[in-house]
Amino acid sequence: MENNQKLPAIDDGKYIAIGIFALVIVFGVIGLWSALAPMDSGVMISGQVEVEANNKIIQHLEGGIVDKINVKDGDKVKQGDVLIELSRTQAQSSLLSLQANYYETLALENRLIAENENMSSINFSDELQSIPDQMREKLINAQIDIFTNNKSSFEKNKQIASQKIESLREQIKSLQENIAIKLNLKNSYEEEAAEQQDLLKENLIDKTQLREVQRKVQSLESEILTAQTEIQKANIQINEIQTQLLLSEEDVFRKVKDELRKSQTALADMKAKMLAITDMLHRTSIVAPVEGTVLNLKVHTLGAVIPAGEPIMEIVPKGSKLIIQAQLDPQYIDYAKVGLGAKMRFPAFQMKGKMIEDITGEVIFVSADSVRDSEGISYYIVKLIINEHGKEVLSRNDLVVVAGMPVTVTLLIGSQTPLEYLLKPLAMMLEKAFLEE
Repeated sequence: MENNQKLPAIDDGKYIAIGIFALVIVFGVIGLWSALAPMDSGVMISGQVEVEANNKIIQHLEGGIVDKINVKDGDKVKQGDVLIELSRTQAQSSLLSLQANYYETLALENRLIAENENMSSINFSDELQSIPDQMREKLINAQIDIFTNNKSSFEKNKQIASQKIESLREQIKSLQENIAIKLNLKNSYEEEAAEQQDLLKENLIDKTQLREVQRKVQSLESEILTAQTEIQKANIQINEIQTQLLLSEEDVFRKVKDELRKSQTALADMKAKMLAITDMLHRTSIVAPVEGTVLNLKVHTLGAVIPAGEPIMEIVPKGSKLIIQAQLDPQYIDYAKVGLGAKMRFPAFQMKGKMIEDITGEVIFVSADSVRDSEGISYYIVKLIINEHGKEVLSRNDLVVVAGMPVTVTLLIGSQTPLEYLLKPLAMMLEKAFLEE
């Protein structure tokens, strides 16, 4: 037997009406929210955390070979702490060699001063007297020997010259005495010739006798003239010896003065070099210029070569505040003002998987003009700090901001409703369309 019982009819219109009403309510609420609910409007820029005070870049003037490394990244150091020690071997070797040459030249200078002033002995300087005994005695004795030999040679030459002059003077004296004798004899013969001349007039003597006496007078005159010539020659020789001795003395003193001047110039040059090497030895200990934290240490191996002037590490000064430095597109510069609020997101924190609220801050600096990077892209420099609320968020979540962290910053330039966000691009497109011909 068939059961033909009919099901009651369902009123579809009622449910449709309820659905439509629900949709109207939902879209109405969404529309009302989009028209009235304010949302932050901002400009998003990228930046990174930096130290407000400039990091101290540690470099070395000459470079060198690493002998000891006393720090690592993150170490706290005080001003004057030795960070890295470089090998002193080459500098010490150069200094010792230079010092040896310096003291040798100093001893030479002391001897030349004594010779220049014709002193009987050398007065060695206190500086030379202060060096180690073995080196001092060796240098002093060497210069005393040279001084003694030079003085002995000089005196010997003077003595030889004096002996020659004395011999010539004795020769002159002998010639003068001989001339005097011959003059007396000549006078005697001349008187005899005069007497014989009278006797010849009276024919008392033969003429040959008179001529014999006259020949003796002439012979004596010739001998006297020869002796006088010899005296002149001897005097000329004396003058030549004296002149030669004087020139020799002048030449010796001129050479001494030249050597003295050269030695003094060399001493001044070596002093400057020793000072430079001593300064270089002091710099083999690379010390911290300020108290702070070691950052970006680039040397990790003993024996490594540090190039001259290349950065070795950085020191972040103690107490330096952290700031965020970002680059702002020039088209948004009108929005950036000192005191403007900002929200910050740190990718490093998000990688920890924590959901944290935005960290807030504010703008403390906007560059007066745009700058260009190495690729020629213009931007304005914007600096921000984390405000007290942002610090509380960090503290509450056990988060620590460190230099070098990348940051995404949203500059809060105002507020807009969601509807304004949606309509703004459309309005701009319509405005552009109406402006086009």
